[in-house]
Amino acid sequence: VAVDGVPFTEFDGDNLSSHIRGEKGTEVVIDIKGYDGVQHYTLKRSEISNYSVEYALKKDESGKNIAVISISQFIVSTVDEFKPALEKAEEEADYLVLDLRDCPGGLVDQCIQVADMLMNEGVIISTRKQDGTGDVYKATTGRTPLEYVVLVNANTASAAEILSCGIKENKEALII
Repeated sequence: VAVDGVPFTEFDGDNLSSHIRGEKGTEVVIDIKGYDGVQHYTLKRSEISNYSVEYALKKDESGKNIAVISISQFIVSTVDEFKPALEKAEEEADYLVLDLRDCPGGLVDQCIQVADMLMNEGVIISTRKQDGTGDVYKATTGRTPLEYVVLVNANTASAAEILSCGIKENKEALII
């Protein structure tokens, strides 16, 4: 309901965020209204690292290594995070699971570059405008040698759908 004493009676995410943000190391007082009334919280501002790719190595019941690469969203750093994760998977794993569950999508250019690392030559997506013009985005660099599957759910959207559909349409991997 307030940030540093400034009331927020109507929710305006951008305005609220700009009041909460500030110089690293400084403090901000946030007032939050709950069932027990208004609570005051003093927070120390710090830098938040925004990562979109997570890597884990697991073993299956037969002892084979399975790399799990999860993409939480496609942001400007996704390709820079995904490439070393895929290289590590190619060195350490027998199989790959690409987890796109709950990925809301994001930047299509990042999605296209990730698809290019996972697919043989083929169309990732094509677009067509009302005037008949459009673009075709193709994979060109070659597919990872790892066999892989892609996990999706009802919350896989936007650029994550583009990636999973490109993989499915080109019969690169099983979509689960």
